[in-house]
Amino acid sequence: MKIKILSLAISAVLLTGCGGSDKKSTPTLVQSVFEIQPVMTVTGKEDSPSAVVINANKVPAGTEAIVLELVDQPTLGEISGVYPNLSYVPVADQFGDDTFSFKLKKGTKESSTVKVNITLAAVNDAPVITGTPAAAVQANETYHFAAAASDIDSEQLSFSIDNKPDWATFDTVTGVLSGMPSNQHAGTTSGIVIRVSDGELEAALPAFNVDVIAQSIFEVEPEITVNGTEDNPLTIGISANQVPDGDEAVVVELLNQPTLGQVTGVYPALTYSPAINQFGDDTFSFKLKKGSKESSTVKVNITLAAVNDAPVITGTPAATVQANETYHFAAAASDIDSQQLSFSIDNKPDWATFDTVTGVLSGMPSNQHAGKTSGIVIRVSDGEFEAALPAFDIEVIAVSWVKLGDLPGFEGSHLSVQSTGDDLYAVTHNFAIASAMLCASAEPSAPRLSYWDIAQNNWQELSSPQSSRYYYQAELVDKKLYLFGGTEACSSGANAQANMEVYDTQEKTWLTFAAPTFAPFSNPLQASCSFNGEVIAFSKNGQQQRLNRLNTVDNSWQATELPESLNEIQHCFSKGDALFVIQRQDEQLLLSQFDTTTQSVLNSELIPDFAAGVYYDTTLTGNKLYLLSAKNFVQFDFDLMQWKTLSANPFAVEVQDTTSYYLRDFKTVAYGNTLLSVGGAYTNYYGKAIYQYIPQ
Repeated sequence: MKIKILSLAISAVLLTGCGGSDKKSTPTLVQSVFEIQPVMTVTGKEDSPSAVVINANKVPAGTEAIVLELVDQPTLGEISGVYPNLSYVPVADQFGDDTFSFKLKKGTKESSTVKVNITLAAVNDAPVITGTPAAAVQANETYHFAAAASDIDSEQLSFSIDNKPDWATFDTVTGVLSGMPSNQHAGTTSGIVIRVSDGELEAALPAFNVDVIAQSIFEVEPEITVNGTEDNPLTIGISANQVPDGDEAVVVELLNQPTLGQVTGVYPALTYSPAINQFGDDTFSFKLKKGSKESSTVKVNITLAAVNDAPVITGTPAATVQANETYHFAAAASDIDSQQLSFSIDNKPDWATFDTVTGVLSGMPSNQHAGKTSGIVIRVSDGEFEAALPAFDIEVIAVSWVKLGDLPGFEGSHLSVQSTGDDLYAVTHNFAIASAMLCASAEPSAPRLSYWDIAQNNWQELSSPQSSRYYYQAELVDKKLYLFGGTEACSSGANAQANMEVYDTQEKTWLTFAAPTFAPFSNPLQASCSFNGEVIAFSKNGQQQRLNRLNTVDNSWQATELPESLNEIQHCFSKGDALFVIQRQDEQLLLSQFDTTTQSVLNSELIPDFAAGVYYDTTLTGNKLYLLSAKNFVQFDFDLMQWKTLSANPFAVEVQDTTSYYLRDFKTVAYGNTLLSVGGAYTNYYGKAIYQYIPQ
């Protein structure tokens, strides 16, 4: 830095006395002393000496030299020189305000203290840069050089570079030159100069060279990105930019497997096979090896786009269903894409309904639907794809018996039923108090009369008769129900009931009339039926059978003894103007026409497949006579004069453990062209069910 000497003249003023009037004045004595200004001011610049010239206004007389004595030294610099010329030399890079003080001496005389104030203006310094950059770097290795720079003025610095290598980056804030050259950058980059500037002045490192030394190594891309689709294999090329010299094969070393699939294959191509129904992002990494050389780690990023999958539907529908039973099949469907599914059906059975939301096929066919519905196909769709079950058939198997209803409450003991059209009348006791096991202790009680609207399946309790009665018989003639026979109590040996009670189904009233006695152990009733407006009742007193006829006009009874040669009559029924009876002959049953005038049998027909001694009941519907037991069921067609064996009631047998129990004491009545089996009892309990036979 060029140094300039600044001179400053300091003047001292000598004050003397003077007068301005014509008065006579007293002369002033001049003393021999220093006269000098008490404060001096000097201005200069950082790093430049400043001249300080001291001029006293007056000095003492004498030949002695004037000596300068420093009282206080400056803090930012040093004072040198002799009176009257001093030099202030600031310390390097110092600026701002400084001060020092002195006195002048001559002989024994000295001046007062003089203070010198100095102001140094700041001057910008050039920055400083240092560092020794490496002259060479191996290919595929990192080169890094950071120049060190400073500026005493603490100003912001910026860096620049000349002839930067192509493979390097340079940070103008930090002065860092860095990069990783590859073999293709082999050679020397010359005349590289790194500079630093404070915006006004700059400094630079000496020009230098960097030599890239080629290596026999792998050069690979650090990351590979590929895109694919769900469920589809993906080929991934992994060729290196450079492979080391040598005859060895390039080997792929998988560092980790992907999570959504598997990687197979050899260099230079791998196959990525995603797991079924997987999509999204996946990754794996590998290295390449050749002899002792290996590459850096390569990361493979995979994106699998979702592909809509067809839904899946499963299930095995039942191939048959019995009429009057519920058919239910729910197809199970799923979709890995969790989309909303809808169902459809081809060739739906007429008797069934199909839910397009749940895929449920259900319904209750009747006998009229008997037969097979073929080629039924249930499908499921996600709106784009669909799946279907294999085509299937459903065969409706007609059934002969169905449950139609139940007796009301606990009724069922001592049961007698009559029907007309859709109306059924049941006269019965509560089996909880009058069952076979409780009969001996049962209190005298009148039976209950109930009415059942068969079509509506609705029971209604009607007014009960007045008399206590057990083991009775009931017949319906011209809308009047005739209740006769039985005992006053349930226990054996009870008195026979000697009256008859008649219920008018229109007036809904009971009337009581005298009647013959028909008790279980005295003149028991064997059979009763209506015939030509009368009630016919066959009874047996000892070995003597009797024909008892009720005139329903005057409610009188007439009894006639039957020939002893006549077989035991067990049932009777009327068909037009003819009366028919079922007779027992040894272990066989006979169907016979009976003449009430001659009290004789006109003709007989052997009943096949039916054993005597087994409980059974009979009913005539139209021109067909039915005989029903728990094990057998036969029909006689009066038009064809033929017998036919039918399917027995499957509900009439109950298996407990390994023992079979058969229904007995049930009653049969006509209902249209069909037959109803009402109530009955098993070995240890009464049944309440009402079953309907459906002709095939």
